[in-house]
Order: sequence, then C-alpha cells, then structure tokens
Amino acid sequence: MGLLYFKFPEEDLVKQYGTIQALDSLEDFSGFIFSDFTQQHRFGFIENQQEDHQIYLSNQEIFSINQESYLKEAHSFIEELIAQKIKKAVYSRIKSIEFDPNNAFELFNQLTEQYPNALVYLISDPTIGTWLGASPELLFNSQKGIGKTIALAGTKVIEDKSDWREKEKEEQAIVSSFIYDILKAQNMSEIKMTGPYESSAGPIKHLKSDFTFQISGSISEFIKQLHPTPAVAGFPKEKALTLINESEQHQRDLYSGILGRYDREGHKLYVNLRCCQLTAGKMHLYLGGGFTQNSKAAEEWQETENKSKTLLDLVQKL
Repeated sequence: MGLLYFKFPEEDLVKQYGTIQALDSLEDFSGFIFSDFTQQHRFGFIENQQEDHQIYLSNQEIFSINQESYLKEAHSFIEELIAQKIKKAVYSRIKSIEFDPNNAFELFNQLTEQYPNALVYLISDPTIGTWLGASPELLFNSQKGIGKTIALAGTKVIEDKSDWREKEKEEQAIVSSFIYDILKAQNMSEIKMTGPYESSAGPIKHLKSDFTFQISGSISEFIKQLHPTPAVAGFPKEKALTLINESEQHQRDLYSGILGRYDREGHKLYVNLRCCQLTAGKMHLYLGGGFTQNSKAAEEWQETENKSKTLLDLVQKL
C-alpha cells in the first residue's frame, strides 16, 4: 500500500492511496503515471479506499559526488562532447543532505504554496520508496484534440538581470528545433510556436517557448518519440544518451522521467525535475546541467547548485 499526493497548476490538491503497477503500454491505462528517464519502466498508480500515511524508504545506496570530483568528471564530459561532435548533453549529479523523512508532508505542503505553476507531487510506495518534487516543465498537455508542449532550457538565478548568453540561447534553440521536428514527424498539424521568452521558476529562471498543435495519430507513440527531449538528454539524442550512460556514476531512476495524468479525456504530463528521493535520514536531490561545447565545468556546477534551491530554500525553513 502506498500514497500519492499531487497538485497541478490551477487545480485542486489530490490525495490518493493504493499501489503502483508496471505498465507495458499506456493505451489501456487511465490515471496517474510515471516513468524512469528512458521510459524503459513505466508505472501507473492504482487507487483504492484504504488510507496509508506511511513513508516508505528505499535502502539502496545513493551515489552523490563532491565538487572536486564533479569538476574532474565534467571536464572529461566536455572533452567527449567535443570529440563526438555532440551539440548538447545533460550531465547530472546527486546532492545528499540530512533530512527527517517525517517532514516530507510539510515540505510537500510548502512546495504547493511556493510553486503554484509547477506540478508538485509526493509519492511513497514499498516498491520505489519516496520521491517528491516541484516540476516546472510541461511535457504534453491535451484537451479536445489540441496539444501543448514547451521547450525549457537555459538557467540563471532570478536576481541576474544580464542578457542571456549565447550558450543558453543555443541550448534553448536545440530543444525547440527538436520538438518542432518531432511534431512534424508525428504528423501533428497547425503547429504554432511562441517564444523564446524568460520564465521564472522560484529562485531561478529559464528561456521558454510554447508549442500548440492539432493532435493526430497515436499519443503514446508521440510521447515515446518526444521524451527524453534535449532538455534532459541532449542532441543528437542517441549519441547524447550513450555519453550520459557512460559518464554518470548513478542511476537517474525517476529523475527526468515522465509523471502526470494520462487520460483519454485529457493528458497532463510533466518532466520530473527539481525532485528528490528520501532514504533513512537523508534527502538526495537530482540536479542536471545542459552542456554544450562552450560549457565551463565550474559554471555548470553552480547551475546545479542554483537548481537545488527550489527544494533547499524550503527545507531550511522546516
């Protein structure tokens, strides 16, 4: 037995109790779904009436990396990026801090108040342990045959009033171009793009473009092709995924996977960012940075530190 709390932007808080189930296909499922980074494992939450307020903690070893080791690995990552002519690849790390899991519910409540424009969630189950987060990145929204998605890339602290650098603009352009090409390849019609423009997400801000389109064809196949986008993987996708797999020393698990509502009446799916996993006495924050051939390792480290503030600024107040 497990629990699932979630709140979509402009919707009421939902509390469900039940179990998770592995899904071979999305086509026959209606409800809240989530997946790992590469969609090799997809799950649905099966609701029942028995309430369970227990927090389940994984006992797996979580590999976190210090700054010195990160900088060394990031330098190697950039060198491989250049050597393989990869335009962008996302290198992630885990930041571990002390945290009392009994505060998970209060942290979830604080996240819903502080981030009304994010999908805020808390899931706890014996199979996967406990995860929570506040993701600003919409992957796919549909209603009455109209689809929406976004390109979100480039990161600065909210106080930074300087112009966006070419590095961030390049990141955003790569993601936007990839999404547009997928929409065309999946025969979506009446595609319209707005942006890029600056979008705030708590202590940080990004460059964002919005896409709307007329849906045609298989939605599950479209999602399979769309995710992971260059915002969390890279471009070209297959070469970036191979580099990530060879470079990262941890498993991403649910980080940068998909989560949200999959329903024939309307889909609302997000990318699982600004998230953490809880173990006994610990919080493990999953943090990624988009590397291009112009990246500097120290700046990417700082970007991940900035992203950690989404959760840490609230943890420090508990």
